[in-house]
Amino acid sequence: MQQAQPAPRKSYKGILAGVGCGCLSLLSLCCGTGGWLAYADNRELANPDGARVVEVPLAGSNYSVPVGFDGHGYEFQQVWLDVHGVAADGRFRLQGTLSCGTDGYDRPYDLEVGPTTRGYAAGPTPGSFEAVVQLGDDYLRSGEHHTCTGTVDAGPGTITSATVYVTERQRPSDFFAN
Repeated sequence: MQQAQPAPRKSYKGILAGVGCGCLSLLSLCCGTGGWLAYADNRELANPDGARVVEVPLAGSNYSVPVGFDGHGYEFQQVWLDVHGVAADGRFRLQGTLSCGTDGYDRPYDLEVGPTTRGYAAGPTPGSFEAVVQLGDDYLRSGEHHTCTGTVDAGPGTITSATVYVTERQRPSDFFAN
């Protein structure tokens, strides 16, 4: 008489492989989402095409623009100069200072303006041009209001007209920060 064979043991390899693949998929999803959020948080922070919250024509070499934020969390406000000028011997340079907020710290800048400058376009007469340059930025918490002041001087070259304006940009992490 033959003895009955014991039933073969069930293998749990398939279940373990399924759980392992599920955990790896979830981990990949979390890493991918985190990577996308980091990318979205830092892409094109300085963009002159953003919403202009204030715009002031430059009169002389001094400017004063009010900035403020009443949204949620924090936001960057960038100060831009839309300048039309005439280069001297093919060169145009902007020097000046920017001071925003209550720190009273003057941030100096010295910028060469040329064909590689963002928004640069040759003007209708030889040596004339227009360009958009960032003078600086300010990081504001909701409810903050103050004034950015500064100076703009050209040399070599001449400024024919200019406008100082402020754009705003809030990153996803700025919205959630409090």
